[in-house]
Amino acid sequence: MSVSNMRKLTVFAPKEQADVLIHRLMKLRCVQVRQTEDPGLQLSRVSCDAQRADAERRVATVGEALEILAKYSQRKGLLSGLIQTRKQLDMEKFLAERYDAATQAVHQTLAYRQRENECAAELAAQTARMHALAPWLTYNVPLSVGSTQKSEIMLGSLPAKTQISTIMDAIEPYCAAIETVFEDDDGRYVEVICHKQDSAAVGRVMTEHGFIKASLKEFSAIPREEYENAKKACADLQTEQAQIKQHYMQIAEMQDDLEMLWDVENTLLTAAQTKQKLAETGYCVVLEGWAPTSRTDKIAESLSAAECAFEFEDPAPGEEPPVLLRNNKFAQNFEWVVGMYSYPKYGTYDPTMIMSIFYFLIFGLMFADVGYGVLLALGGFLIPPVIKMRDGMRRTFNMFGYCGISCAVCGLIFGGWFGDMPYAIMVNLLGLYETTDQAIAAVPFFNGLQLSLGGEPIMLNPLSNPMAFLVVSLAIGAVHLLAGMIVKFVLLCKDKQVFAAIFDVGSWLIIFAGIGVLFLHKIAGIVMIVLGVLMIICTAGRSAKNPIMKFFKGLLGLYDVINYAADLLSYSRILALGLASAVIAQVINMVGTMFIDGVLGFFILLAVSLIGHTVNMALNVLGSFVHTSRLQYLEFFGKFFEDGGEAFVPVTPSDRYTDQ
Repeated sequence: MSVSNMRKLTVFAPKEQADVLIHRLMKLRCVQVRQTEDPGLQLSRVSCDAQRADAERRVATVGEALEILAKYSQRKGLLSGLIQTRKQLDMEKFLAERYDAATQAVHQTLAYRQRENECAAELAAQTARMHALAPWLTYNVPLSVGSTQKSEIMLGSLPAKTQISTIMDAIEPYCAAIETVFEDDDGRYVEVICHKQDSAAVGRVMTEHGFIKASLKEFSAIPREEYENAKKACADLQTEQAQIKQHYMQIAEMQDDLEMLWDVENTLLTAAQTKQKLAETGYCVVLEGWAPTSRTDKIAESLSAAECAFEFEDPAPGEEPPVLLRNNKFAQNFEWVVGMYSYPKYGTYDPTMIMSIFYFLIFGLMFADVGYGVLLALGGFLIPPVIKMRDGMRRTFNMFGYCGISCAVCGLIFGGWFGDMPYAIMVNLLGLYETTDQAIAAVPFFNGLQLSLGGEPIMLNPLSNPMAFLVVSLAIGAVHLLAGMIVKFVLLCKDKQVFAAIFDVGSWLIIFAGIGVLFLHKIAGIVMIVLGVLMIICTAGRSAKNPIMKFFKGLLGLYDVINYAADLLSYSRILALGLASAVIAQVINMVGTMFIDGVLGFFILLAVSLIGHTVNMALNVLGSFVHTSRLQYLEFFGKFFEDGGEAFVPVTPSDRYTDQ
């Protein structure tokens, strides 16, 4: 269709009205605020770093609380995580009546999370104490007692296979004794008592036998008491954790309010970020932005009710306004595909409408199958309203929904019903026919539209007749390329470059038309081709001053025929993608029906089909999307598209959870 005309908006308002002004523009959703320029006026930037930092902190805080409470949500159901219940939000009313309670709930949630983390750390510490005390439960002396007046007490562990008799023999020369306190598969826990004057020597002997001294000085009571105290502390901590979860569940009942709070805080953050783009004088702020011409009356009506002065003006020479595409409801769903490449430069042609038609057709040819197409269409049109998608994602799904319709129509023509599933069931599972050919003869409907013409059915099966499908693919490609050239021709004429339109583009159109006419009237086709060639030779080198160089540059202009041929061959990928999806589907059907017939065979086919066709659909939807987009970007856009536009992004309230 076209690129919307833009007008520059300039607003002057008192400093104290800056926030009110920004929120008023946010509600309109049709003004993109830009960094205010200062052409020698010596304006300073509006300073609101503290306001922005505080808003960022609040948004992060609310987001953290929502993440904590997500698993305690009262919303039940299989799709509760996907389906959002969007709420209507009156921001002023919320700030006045519910903001404080929601903010308090956020602070409580974070306080409980902090205490929950502390409990987890304390529980881990008490569990570690119990683990350390477990081998010493039968030891009736406080573990912190490491010596008496004349003796040294060493507690520790030995390897599980250590023989106590061997160690006793080793320490026999010293005044020492050893006793086993506990033993398990991990080791032997022992008490060693020796005279203080022999402690160093006994320690060396024990170390040689793998003795590891335990560090138990922190336990002042006997092990059993320490263990019971730690066990009680663990129980108390677990009880507190359960209570915290109950508190989470109670706060989660306010999830709607907290989601509203997130949108409110994020809206305030957006306002602060926008405010930083403004400039200020001693008493006023200056706001500059862009707005679609079609919305200027609405903006003027809103600003007239505010304490400000404003004006609209056309873009100055050299200015590059943002680009807002304007298309019908069908083509709108394909605008994001154009945006993935680049938005058209402001004031140039928007190719979305014509591109959407070819995208719709080529995608369907690449993935021609009734079953896959119906599923894709149902998903593309039914999922967005069910999970209440926002506009951008909804258009993406709707685009694939339209492409699913194209897939289903092309599949009906080319005979794709989840590959050859009807025949696979009739021949391999039900045994109704001995061969696929017999099934086709008996039930031809599933192999394409049967339209009687001269007694012969019109039917094109890409698997059995790939060359015919290649011809169809190249024919669609030729029309696509010619459409791009015609658009270029028209744009040059509108730009008053009629000579360039006729001789740079029209000459090639005459040549290609002549090639087509050759099949109808040989002499007329040759005349048209020769005329087009002469036009190129005579005009392609017109920029050169030397007559000889003009001629050779004109001949060089004919080299573009190689580029056009290469572009045309690129459309053979339609054949490749179409065959790939059909062959994979056929293999899946073959695997699903090759083992057994009857009821069991049906369930095997069902399982194999669900897995196989889901994977096939995912792979080929991705492949068709990528290659269809490539044909638009390189072969089609390359003929006329002037890129470099910046997308129009109006300042708007946050709408993740709510509608404002």
